Amino acid sequence: MSTESTEVSFFGPWPKDQQGAYRPRDPSSQVLFQVLEEGLEDFLEQVDIESGGRGLPSFVIDELRGYLTCGDLRGGFARFKCRGCGFERLLPKSCKSRGFCSSCLARRAAERSAYLIDEVLPVVPIRQWVMSLPMNVRYMMLFDHELTLAVLKVVADSILGYYRDQAKTQGIPDGFTGMVSAIQRFGGHLNANIHFHSNLLDGTFSWSPDGTLSFHEAPMPKQTTSFPRKREYHSALFRHPNESARAAQISRFARLRS
Repeated sequence: MSTESTEVSFFGPWPKDQQGAYRPRDPSSQVLFQVLEEGLEDFLEQVDIESGGRGLPSFVIDELRGYLTCGDLRGGFARFKCRGCGFERLLPKSCKSRGFCSSCLARRAAERSAYLIDEVLPVVPIRQWVMSLPMNVRYMMLFDHELTLAVLKVVADSILGYYRDQAKTQGIPDGFTGMVSAIQRFGGHLNANIHFHSNLLDGTFSWSPDGTLSFHEAPMPKQTTSFPRKREYHSALFRHPNESARAAQISRFARLRS
């Protein structure tokens, strides 16, 4: 196995209170790692047999195999060396996967959360909306990212339209708001359950006569709140190959809850 290394030098002594404090994680001590290391290839072979050679999607196999190399020095590392005292430390590379490795997912989630809080989201009330889908639509979206994005756009247009309508009832004709959405592809039992989590600014902004922005909090949604399925929204979902087959499945694609 080839090993790639990168050397990074820094000046000044390594802080004495930090020397020896860093302990690299050991993925091999985790039960999940041990199970995959021992049985992954046999499992993939069995799936191939039972599926008539179709096997698992390639992106699933890449995620599973990538996890087994995450944090392993044999997969590459960066070498940090102090030019002052000669102290060295090796930092193994991570797999940077987006769907399976708990370490990489946690780091990405923490970094993204910090960025949104510090740089993007204003200090206003925020409400989370969850979009769930019928089982047959979930399956189609799992293997069609273009369709997934089209459905997400419909969701965004629908919810943002709801907030604009609420603003009009408050006497705000030109209100606007914003949202951040995440696509989640699994449920609590690690089953295939693609759905959306969206954080909405719980109200609308409008421009004041003096040129400043004012925020107007929206009333709390009711259990009976409905979202009209406008025809132009539906048309965005059907501009895909095999659109006639999909149209029958997606015509009742969404139900929203907050």
